[in-house]
Amino acid sequence: MNIIMDSGTAIVGLVLVAISVVPIIILNRKRAKKGQGMLQLLTNVASEHNCKILEHEFCGDYCVGMDKTNGFVFFAKEKDGPNDVKHINLAGVKTCKVNNTGRIVTYKKQNNKIIERLCLDFYPKEKDKPVVTWEFYNAEENPQLNGELQSVEKWEHEINRYLKG
Repeated sequence: MNIIMDSGTAIVGLVLVAISVVPIIILNRKRAKKGQGMLQLLTNVASEHNCKILEHEFCGDYCVGMDKTNGFVFFAKEKDGPNDVKHINLAGVKTCKVNNTGRIVTYKKQNNKIIERLCLDFYPKEKDKPVVTWEFYNAEENPQLNGELQSVEKWEHEINRYLKG
């Protein structure tokens, strides 16, 4: 009798584990497939500019890639449309900076910054040219940060290191 109850409990346990794990596997596969599609899009645009993406990153709903040999950075964001890949030639860029827009909220006598928008601003060498802005995160589109702050800071560092080198 105990063996039957134990096997029944084991079957119920396995079914519950499967119900929990299968959706995670499906979501991870979809995310990886979407990321590969965005990388392919960046790669295609890069090849149009005689560039090769050797360093890239997927985060949230965007993909960033860089060709350090030719000095180009490429950016695709899901909301911008499937064919809208931004690119910038770093030869015309003086510096880039993270633009972290938000508001201060006080909770239990402590001020906390709520990030509403994260952008990477490219400042041109020529003063008469406009600053180019790429939006990495917008709280109106996605209320939860998912690594975007670390990602935009990483790319700011990588690009500025390239510009100084």
